[in-house]
Amino acid sequence: MKEKGKILLIDDQEPFYKLIKRYFLHTEYTIDYLPGPDNLDDILTENNYDLLILDVLLPNISGYDICKSVRKKYDMFELPILFLSAKDNSENVAFGFVCGGNDYVTKPFEPSELIARVQTLVRLKKLYKANRLLNQELEERNRFLQMNIHDLKSPLMTIMVLAGLVQKDFDAQHENYSNLDIIVKTSQQMLKIVNEILDFNKLWNN
Repeated sequence: MKEKGKILLIDDQEPFYKLIKRYFLHTEYTIDYLPGPDNLDDILTENNYDLLILDVLLPNISGYDICKSVRKKYDMFELPILFLSAKDNSENVAFGFVCGGNDYVTKPFEPSELIARVQTLVRLKKLYKANRLLNQELEERNRFLQMNIHDLKSPLMTIMVLAGLVQKDFDAQHENYSNLDIIVKTSQQMLKIVNEILDFNKLWNN
């Protein structure tokens, strides 16, 4: 069974929370509720929320201030923030984005519009998370590859040098001379490949 997305709504009007919860009743999201920002940091740490919905007008503090506080710990893709507010003038909307909000929906709104905005933000967060995990995995593989490829250089050079020294003890027509010549040339080719891989990794990581 697919795990539902987790949303936290901060609004001082509990009836509004119940309304929002009803809107999302048959969606892939669950809605938790806080009447204010008390203990918000601990709550966000303990719960892996996919989205934070903030009312702008709250007692003693604005949603903008809460957003700025959250952004000190979570970037815009780690925890998307959606403002819900009756303050619908362009200055208020713009300030919401300046504070670190991802989106701004004005009241009154259509439930379908809110659900669509939520779906978009949550999907962006999941894509960001998947991309970050993929990058971490690629970095680990690159480190592993570079470390092991680098460790090949020393034994290859040893083989190449020793084979070359031994080769000097044989006449050019001797069978061992030809065999050692193959070893030297093969070692040189492998060493060239190792150096090219290491150079490519340096360019990739810069």
